[in-house]
Amino acid sequence: MPRCFTRFTEEVDNMKKKLLITSESFLPRYDGVSRFITELVPYLTDEFDITILAPDYRKIYKKEKLPKISKVKLELVQVSSLKLWEYNPARLKPFKIIRLIRENDIVFVNGCGTLGSAAIMLAKLLGKPILNFVHVIDWELIPKYVPSKWLKKPLYFMSSIYAKIFYNLSDLLILSSEEIAEKLSLKRIIAPKTIINLGVGTKKFKPARNKQAHKKKYNLEDYFIIGYCGRLSKEKDPETILKAFRLLYPKYKDMRLLVIGEGLKEIEEKFKRNPNVIYLGRKNNVEEYYKLMDVFHFTSLTETTGLVLLEAMASGVPVISTKVGIANSVIINGKTGFLIDKRDYLTLAKLTEKLYKDRVLREEIGKRTREIIIENFNFEDSARRIKEVITKFSE
Repeated sequence: MPRCFTRFTEEVDNMKKKLLITSESFLPRYDGVSRFITELVPYLTDEFDITILAPDYRKIYKKEKLPKISKVKLELVQVSSLKLWEYNPARLKPFKIIRLIRENDIVFVNGCGTLGSAAIMLAKLLGKPILNFVHVIDWELIPKYVPSKWLKKPLYFMSSIYAKIFYNLSDLLILSSEEIAEKLSLKRIIAPKTIINLGVGTKKFKPARNKQAHKKKYNLEDYFIIGYCGRLSKEKDPETILKAFRLLYPKYKDMRLLVIGEGLKEIEEKFKRNPNVIYLGRKNNVEEYYKLMDVFHFTSLTETTGLVLLEAMASGVPVISTKVGIANSVIINGKTGFLIDKRDYLTLAKLTEKLYKDRVLREEIGKRTREIIIENFNFEDSARRIKEVITKFSE
């Protein structure tokens, strides 16, 4: 490469704005936020010099390697030995965070845990613009992990105050739906808001060319597969899926429940003990397993979006979902899936039986849902809009 060209590219790189992305979760801990960040970053590297500040989960997930992310600087922080429910928070490193904020032009926060909340406060003090992507509704999520009913209300109150403080310190909140914007406004969170619907990669998540042949690769060609993918946690309520499956299996011996994910050990054990549940744990190539599913169960109690729901729909799988997150916008009963009330395992079982008996309905719904995702929830569109917002703030 000519020396003058090398010098020119170095000068262009030096002209880039510097973007600090903070996250409370990161690979090899494989969850929605980790996936969101790793899929978003490649769309930003041409315009921004990116540093990611995140917890270091390599000691916990020893068998997993941290994937290389090109053109990105990683600043990893040791996690605490104290486990809060299913995750270990990052240790607080204020001097490291101050240095990183000073070195960068914009702070893009994903979650208000130890790293995010510290980054917001310090960025505010140092006069750096703060963008905050709201991935969870904290006051809905945290009380669900507390068994004592006496603690639920105080925790709900404290977590809503905590969220209100840090959201209002942000210069812009990026939200995935109008519903979330309304919830935040009701809590008097007055920071400016913008709505960007999240999407999924429709080239990655797509139906199998031949579902039966794909099932045969996994020795599942003789089974009707009910699928679940996601964290095994209180707010995801996978136990409702297990209750529905227990009603169905004695009647239909060719049904199997395929579970992808990990989380609370007591929930994991319930699935592992059932001989008719195929429990796979955490998988990095989830797109291959959606192709095996005949129906997808999504029983969350609270969601901002519900990316796994969109992934299943992009894969042409009919979805039965609770009325949370994006489900209310994309599912029309009987046409693009089915909506049920929270914890309603009886209706979940009944609708699963309906789809089991009607292959034509399954195929029609699967085809319609993929078309909806391609039209309205493509990740390339989401990434482009997020990039536009960050670029506007950088100017």
